[in-house]
Amino acid sequence: AGSSTWTEMQQSWGAIWSLTGVGPLKAPFSLSLTSLSTAKTVTAMDVIPSSWYPTATYTSSLQLFYFTSNETSF
Repeated sequence: AGSSTWTEMQQSWGAIWSLTGVGPLKAPFSLSLTSLSTAKTVTAMDVIPSSWYPTATYTSSLQLFYFTSNETSF
């Protein structure tokens, strides 16, 4: 919240991602994903609310699709 700093997360397994060694954290949080093949980025702003807690699951209306390097846009 109120920061322009982005911190890289690590994939734990499947759709589970983690952020370690960083803190304290102040929500709400935005998530940004960048394709390794196309370098295109999509961002979900304030997708994790200020009432967040570790291990919780959150839902976003942002839909992500797999894009090959031949795609021109998200």
